[in-house]
Amino acid sequence: MAVQTVTKVLEAADLGLTLPHEHMFIDLRNQFTPFDDAEKDAISRQKVHINNLGRLRLNPYAIQDNLVLDDMEAAVSETLLFKEAGGDTIVDCTSIGIKRQPEKLRELSLRTGVNIIAGSGYYTQDTHPREMANWTAGYIAERIVRDFREGIDNTDVKAGIIGEIGTSKEILPWERTNLEASALAFQELGAPVYVHTYPWGQAGIEAVDVLVRGGVAPEKIVLCHIDVEPDLAYITALLNRGVFIEFDNFGKEFVIDPTERGFAGGIFIRDLDRVRLIHDLVRAGYASQILVTNDICLKSMLCCYGGWGYAHILKNMVPLMKSENLSESVIHEIVRDNPVKLFS
Repeated sequence: MAVQTVTKVLEAADLGLTLPHEHMFIDLRNQFTPFDDAEKDAISRQKVHINNLGRLRLNPYAIQDNLVLDDMEAAVSETLLFKEAGGDTIVDCTSIGIKRQPEKLRELSLRTGVNIIAGSGYYTQDTHPREMANWTAGYIAERIVRDFREGIDNTDVKAGIIGEIGTSKEILPWERTNLEASALAFQELGAPVYVHTYPWGQAGIEAVDVLVRGGVAPEKIVLCHIDVEPDLAYITALLNRGVFIEFDNFGKEFVIDPTERGFAGGIFIRDLDRVRLIHDLVRAGYASQILVTNDICLKSMLCCYGGWGYAHILKNMVPLMKSENLSESVIHEIVRDNPVKLFS
């Protein structure tokens, strides 16, 4: 199957080693919750700096600047680190509502030689335009299809995935309409559909059901963010529906103070625990439905701010998988083959 990147069309088999869910440029300040405490409020207005990285390791949502990625030169250097580690392709899942920047994605791809696949559709309801109250699923589907066939936001940069389509802890009315719209768009495009789920919720099953009823093939659905504080029964129920699940929070290990969680509904488990859960799922026969990536959407995840960057899976997690007795063939299947299969 042909895959549209921001610069050209590729065959799925030529994607190479792919990160299936990242953000190169994004604005997630909709997830910031203001603080009543004067000291915390003052810190929340600072720029990300070595002096406040400790604060962010406890709560990544505590500083507004941490929720914005918009620096082209930083993006180039960080993407080149991924390329040097053996990476070929990055799927940028930024959708409408969290500041898509298609022309910057194209520039980034041209400057680095890394393939980038761009997103389409709408994020969570808190970011939707007010006029969506009057939009039908058919109208939204037309806008998604236009991103693929004509270009994103009046550019000639074309989308390659449907998503990430936003859902909240409970699927809200406009979000349901967007899922229905995604199913309509899928019928024309056949592209993968990515569903953003609230990381501490379990609305993914309902989202899958809406999509499948609308005609989306389960093997073209990606359920995102199932690895933040995972529930094995929930994950297994998703897998049994035939979809891909995404371990997409590698590099995020946060124990957030319950008194200041705001958007966050819990903690982020350790990467080691993610790998061990993957091992359990592999033994249960689900290796072919697992995707792994970082979902970088925070400055503090970048190498230039003390994080592990886009190369984290290849440089750090593959060795950890080996040390946890995942076989070379299984690692190859999860890291290389499954993203290609999603786009095939």
